[in-house]
Amino acid sequence: MSINAAGMKKVWVMCLVQNESTRRTAEDFMAQRRPGIIFPTYERYPSEIMKDHADLINDGIAKSGYEAIIIMRLVSKDQATSYVPGTSPSYYGGWHGYYGYASTYYYDPGYYRTDEFYNIETNVYSLTNDKLLWTGMTETMNPGTVQSAIREIADAISQQMRKEGFLVEAQ
Repeated sequence: MSINAAGMKKVWVMCLVQNESTRRTAEDFMAQRRPGIIFPTYERYPSEIMKDHADLINDGIAKSGYEAIIIMRLVSKDQATSYVPGTSPSYYGGWHGYYGYASTYYYDPGYYRTDEFYNIETNVYSLTNDKLLWTGMTETMNPGTVQSAIREIADAISQQMRKEGFLVEAQ
């Protein structure tokens, strides 16, 4: 028997990152995907309280009457540099044809590119049974903005949950 999230009525979402603005954006975005079911934790449990009062927060969340909590955590931020080779026109007929062909192009030199990779771990825990229900790891590369990165991650998580039968549309 597989457990799915379709019957859940109240779910917390908590994003564990250092930047408070990123946390709020991520939690709000996730809550917007299932309004009235998923609720952000940042209003009730601001980051400055979370740092020093883990026991109180654990107790408060456990006794909140919510059924589950989604916890997202930045696992790593990596960079990779790669060389992108240049291009030049290729035409091997006569010199006049080559000149006519190549004169409209300029040699495109190669260059080095640095890509950024963000790895996010997402866990869904049952608060009633205190058990891990679902876990996943996502990676996003070169996000343009925090919002686009969060959107990519949320879409990937939702797609994988649906594929595995954990997240099904409510009837």
